[in-house]
Amino acid sequence: MKTLIVILVLISNGSSEDELTPSAVYQYCVEQGVLHPEIVTAQSIWETGWYECEGCSLDENNIFGFTTGGPYISFDDWKACVRYYKRWQDRHYDPERDYYEFLECMYKVDGKCTRYAKDPDYKSKLKGTVRRHAHSWKKK
Repeated sequence: MKTLIVILVLISNGSSEDELTPSAVYQYCVEQGVLHPEIVTAQSIWETGWYECEGCSLDENNIFGFTTGGPYISFDDWKACVRYYKRWQDRHYDPERDYYEFLECMYKVDGKCTRYAKDPDYKSKLKGTVRRHAHSWKKK
C-alpha cells in the first residue's frame, strides 16, 4: 500500500527532475560544478524571460543564448546546455576574477572588451535578480 501511495504522489507531482525552473537550474549547476551557480541561474532567467520567451534561444533548449556567430546552438535538453556552459566556463573563466566583471569583459580584442551580453545593464540586472531571488533557488 505504501508503495502505491509513493507512486501516486510521484505521478501527481509530475517529473520535476527535468522541469525548467530557477531552482532546478541552480541545483543542476551545483551538481555539475558550475562556478557561481546563482549568477549563472540569473543569466538563464534573463536570457529566456523566466523560461517563457517564444522565438528565442529557449526553442533550442539553449537557456544561455549561446551562438557560434550565427543561429543559436541547439541542445537536446536544458541540462545539456548547462553542461556546455560548464565546459565554456572552464575554458574561458579565471576563478581569480570577479564573475560579474568577467561577464562584462571576458577578454579584449583591439583594446575593446568582449561582453557576454550586449545589454549594458546586464551586470546590474543579474545582481538584482540574484539579490531578490537566489535564496529561494537554494531551497530544496
